[in-house]
Amino acid sequence: MEINCKLPPRIKMNPLYYSNGVRPMNQQRINPNDQRRYTTDLDAQRKYSKSQNQYQQNDSNVNNKNSIQNQKSPGIARANTADKQQLEDLKKQYNSNQEKKKPQQPQLFKVQSQAKPIFENFSKTQSQKLKNHSFVTQHKMNEKPHSFKQIAQTSSSHLSNLYYVGDLQNAILNQQSKNSGLFREHIEASFTYIPIIKNLEIEKQQLKEKLLNIPLDKTKKYNKTIIFDMDETLIHCNEDENDKCQLKIDIQFEDGEIILAGINIRNFAKEIIKKLSDLCEVMIFTASQDIYANKVINILDPNQKLSYRIFRESCITVGDNNLIKHLGVLNRDLKNVVLIDNSSYSFAHHLENGIPILPYYNDEKDNQLIKLYRYLCQYILPVDDVRPVILEHFKLHKLHQYDNVEEAVQNLYF
Repeated sequence: MEINCKLPPRIKMNPLYYSNGVRPMNQQRINPNDQRRYTTDLDAQRKYSKSQNQYQQNDSNVNNKNSIQNQKSPGIARANTADKQQLEDLKKQYNSNQEKKKPQQPQLFKVQSQAKPIFENFSKTQSQKLKNHSFVTQHKMNEKPHSFKQIAQTSSSHLSNLYYVGDLQNAILNQQSKNSGLFREHIEASFTYIPIIKNLEIEKQQLKEKLLNIPLDKTKKYNKTIIFDMDETLIHCNEDENDKCQLKIDIQFEDGEIILAGINIRNFAKEIIKKLSDLCEVMIFTASQDIYANKVINILDPNQKLSYRIFRESCITVGDNNLIKHLGVLNRDLKNVVLIDNSSYSFAHHLENGIPILPYYNDEKDNQLIKLYRYLCQYILPVDDVRPVILEHFKLHKLHQYDNVEEAVQNLYF
């Protein structure tokens, strides 16, 4: 079988010369090797090699001819030198233009990155079905809380007796103390996320649409409104169905499906609702759905002492569909309102009304609500305005003034 030549047609380019017979130095010529393709035709290969040798020989003759002409004619040599100088000038001009066209490098800024916050609507539930329904709000602990080594090594301050602050100091100074990791993680989360939420704009129309008309109970001893978050503040709903729980509640959805949710109730949760309800107005404000929250609240408040229950639909949406508890939805004088939430950034727009509390998961010896009750009775209920007291004690509004969490804790709490 005869194999046709696969060689491409050779591109012939006649060399260019100046009028004085000199070829330009920067003239580009095509190398025949770049035009060759593979072929199995032996005759074609031989013809190709022969034509290539002939091309190289012709090129060599032309160069020799130019060299002889330059040697014989000083004028031609001077012209050749002038051409080289002209090319050098053109090259310098080109490079100069290219430098001018380069974009100026922008000024560099040092940016401190922050982790994306775990907002209220980022649910962690006990099973895939619970995740799909997303009726409960929970938060997951970080694995590596801040070490606060510098404070632990240098500080010798005595511990405060104030609620939350004293335990935070002990957690920083003694890494082996109870709940040390939780307190470290909690203050670090407040430092990181409060400025983020606080800087998010809230639509006034949204506040107007979600305004609640709750009658004020004037029969109480104190004209204060104490509002509790639910998940991780009063109770914890297990993420894993195999986790130990105190009780299980069935959640029935509109499609008839029933899900069992494992619940752990925080120590003194029922008692603090009952005791405070005898003294002032008490509410629960949760970002969870009412179909789940009502089941839990019925267990926490069997005698219906609570003044009101507020659910997810009353939360304010900010940023990328994140839910926060904004006290602007209440028809109350905020000098008498307190919100207790394990997620400090939930009340980022009302730091003067927010009281932090350590998140609860399953600690059978937890005593934070007992300490909180004593604090409320001593410092909050008797005062005319709760806001300056809260700001002075917890100082969450000053966290953003420092470059890192360790510096903030050292200057604010020690």
